[in-house]
Amino acid sequence: MRNCQNCILCSNGRNLNYCIENVQYTKEEYEKRKIEIFANHKSLEQTREKYKQARAKAIVKYASSVKCNNATGDYIHNCHDGVNLFDVRNSKNCSYVADGEDPTDCQDVNNMYFNAERCYNIMGSLQSTNCIVGVFIMYCSETHYSDSCYNCTNCFGCVGLNKKNYFILNKQYTKEEYFKVKEEIVTQLKKDGIYGDYFPPKISPFGHNETLAQEYFPITEKEATEKGFNWQTKTSGTYDKETIKEENMPETIEEVTEDILNQILVCKDCKKNFRITKGEFDFYKRMNIPLPHKDFECRHQDRMRKRNPRKLWHRKCMKEGCQNEFETTYSPERPEVIYCETCYQQEVY
Repeated sequence: MRNCQNCILCSNGRNLNYCIENVQYTKEEYEKRKIEIFANHKSLEQTREKYKQARAKAIVKYASSVKCNNATGDYIHNCHDGVNLFDVRNSKNCSYVADGEDPTDCQDVNNMYFNAERCYNIMGSLQSTNCIVGVFIMYCSETHYSDSCYNCTNCFGCVGLNKKNYFILNKQYTKEEYFKVKEEIVTQLKKDGIYGDYFPPKISPFGHNETLAQEYFPITEKEATEKGFNWQTKTSGTYDKETIKEENMPETIEEVTEDILNQILVCKDCKKNFRITKGEFDFYKRMNIPLPHKDFECRHQDRMRKRNPRKLWHRKCMKEGCQNEFETTYSPERPEVIYCETCYQQEVY
C-alpha cells in the first residue's frame, strides 16, 4: 500500500481512501462497516482470516529495496555491493549484516550504527573501526574479542572498559608489550583454527529460545542442542491462576469496565496468565477494540510471523514472459505472486 488512508483488508492500493477489500465506500458507509468489523472478538478473528487470504493473493515485489546496487537482502535502502543484508541503510561493501546504519566494509555483523568501518563478527556497535569479534563495542578502534567497551583503542579480550588503550584481559601493557603479547595470542588462535570465530554459544547466559535469535532463526530444542546452544526449559510466568476463564472472556469492549485491571486472564494459545494494564485498557476503549485473548508474548510472535525470514531464495519473476531472476525472502512454497521491480512498477504503480 502507498499513500493510502482509511483502508481495511486492501492490497496493492495506491492513493486509496475509505476502501474495504479494495472496494470504494463513502465515508459514512466505511465508518459503519469499520464499527462492525471491530465490534467483537469473533469478527476480528474472521477479519484476520480474510487478511491472510488477501495477502496470499497479493502481488509483491521480490524485496523491499530502494536505491540499491548489486545488493541482496530485504528492507534495504541505499546499499551498494553486498549480500544478505536485512534492515540495513546506507551500506557500502558489506555482507551478512542485520540491522545496520551507515556501515562500510563490514561483514558478519548486526546492530551496527553510525559509520562503523572494517568490522567483523561484531554484535552491537556505534562508530567503531577495525574491530574483530565483540559485543557492545562503542566508539572503539582495534578492539578485539571484547565485551561492553567504550572509547577504547588497542584492547584485546577485555570487558567493561572505558577510555583505555593497550589492554589485554583488562590488564594494562606498554605499547611494545601489547603488540608482542597480542601477536602471540593471535598466532595461537590461528594455530587452533579459531581466529576470527565468534564467542562460543556455550558461554551464553541465555537459552536460544529466550532470545531474538529464536524469532529470526527458529529452531527446535534438538537442533539447538546439536549446534551447542543452551535451551531454556523452564518458562516464566504463572498458570492456572486466572480469575476469568477463557470461555468467559468478554467479546466486546463495551462489556468491560476498569475492574478488568484487577482480573487475571489466560492466553488462548500458551495458557499462561496475563493482565491488562491501564494504558492498554484506555487504548482498547478509545479504539473500540475488544480485549486480546492472547498474552503479550503470543501476540508478539504472531506479529513476527508476518515478517519474512532473514533468508534468501533464488527465484524468477512470475510475470508471464519476464525472465528476470533475483534473490528474495519469499520461499517457493509461499502463495504470493512475486514480481521483479520492473514488472511490479508496471503492474501496481
